[in-house]
Amino acid sequence: MDVRILKFGGTSVADSKAINRVIKIVANNDSNLVIVVSACSQVTNKLSTIITHILQQESNVQDLILEIGNQHSTLAKQLNVLQKSNHFIEAEIKSLGLVCKKLQQAGVSNQPLENRILASGERLSSKIIANAMQKQLGSVEHIDANELISVNRQYGSTIVDFSKTEKHLKAKLLPIFKSTNKVVMAGFICAGEDGEISNLGRGGSDYSAAVVGNCLDASAIEIWTDVDGILTSDPSKVSETQLIAQLSYQEAAELAYFGAKVLHPKTMGPASRKNIPVYVKNTFKSELPGTKVLQAIRTKNTIKSIASREKITLVTIQSNHMYGAYGFLRRVFEVFDRFHCPVDVVTTSEVSVSITIEDTSQLEAMLKQLNTFSITQAKHKQAIVAVVGDGLKQTAGVSAKIFNAIEDIPISMISMGASDVNLTLVVDEIDQDNVIQKLHNAFF
Repeated sequence: MDVRILKFGGTSVADSKAINRVIKIVANNDSNLVIVVSACSQVTNKLSTIITHILQQESNVQDLILEIGNQHSTLAKQLNVLQKSNHFIEAEIKSLGLVCKKLQQAGVSNQPLENRILASGERLSSKIIANAMQKQLGSVEHIDANELISVNRQYGSTIVDFSKTEKHLKAKLLPIFKSTNKVVMAGFICAGEDGEISNLGRGGSDYSAAVVGNCLDASAIEIWTDVDGILTSDPSKVSETQLIAQLSYQEAAELAYFGAKVLHPKTMGPASRKNIPVYVKNTFKSELPGTKVLQAIRTKNTIKSIASREKITLVTIQSNHMYGAYGFLRRVFEVFDRFHCPVDVVTTSEVSVSITIEDTSQLEAMLKQLNTFSITQAKHKQAIVAVVGDGLKQTAGVSAKIFNAIEDIPISMISMGASDVNLTLVVDEIDQDNVIQKLHNAFF
């Protein structure tokens, strides 16, 4: 069975005009479609604000809840499906209010309650969009995402249970395709081990689409957003960026991880395991080809794109024991593991290791433990700049070209070797944009 996954992000479903554009895109596709939608633009931010206000006891959140309800009622009215959607909207807003009261009564952070609050955005948008599609296109079904995607908690992270998810999808989705070729579901939302509503993290709708595509052996996964595709760099930081026609899974994953915001970093894994092509396209310029992501393909341009992340802290840890002592690295990473602190980039020597982290909420406590067996130094306001391209290590002269381009800028750290497609630099945050522009000029 030919199944395509079409995911539409928050800006693609921001208002009735945008949603009508989505419906036209869907109408022009004859395949069996699973249409994964995000919350309408800014709604998740409002829900996050509600949680923050409750936990900080700052203000009454009822006005924000009513604002979200009115926003979706107006949207349904503009799409001519208010009568069909009104009962669901009222019930969801009532449920949201009750969950907010429970969180207020708890007085402390409660992950299950917070997950349920954050789910309201996608629950509302997916139901309204499904009703609008059904009105304009005929037979369209809506299915709750928490009935499909199952997750477990491991080491503080949400991990998709692919075996259970595949069983759910094949049992509940495939029969629907006997009566219609269009199914709408919420992105982001999933079900935890106890069946309670959970989520895949901010930006997780891309990952939802990839998980569904993997489990259904989809012929393609289409990520519809508000840009023309994946670009050679961030256009807000670099002038004269260019569209990349094709990327490998590994290149796309590296770019997403190191700051390119078009794709969620986890998206490539499920797609690559089944060799499913991923297309990144612009909802507002649907005629453009976008970017295609698939298995590695060598092109004349070794360097494909330059990505960056800021607000990075560089931690250098030097052993205070004798040269050649074993067990040093193990002890270092045990500390970061103990505090559940993700490490991004790593470089090592015989007696020292340098790492980058984003989460500094427990940095002081981590440094205290590290200082029991080492000498540490933390350097804040750093930025990671990743130069990404397949075959980067095998192509003579590329590294020289990189360093020649930024010869007048100090570099805090260099990492190359773990990945065949990425050379990573750490620089002062203040130099970030200058570094990216110089590198972009050199290669594009």
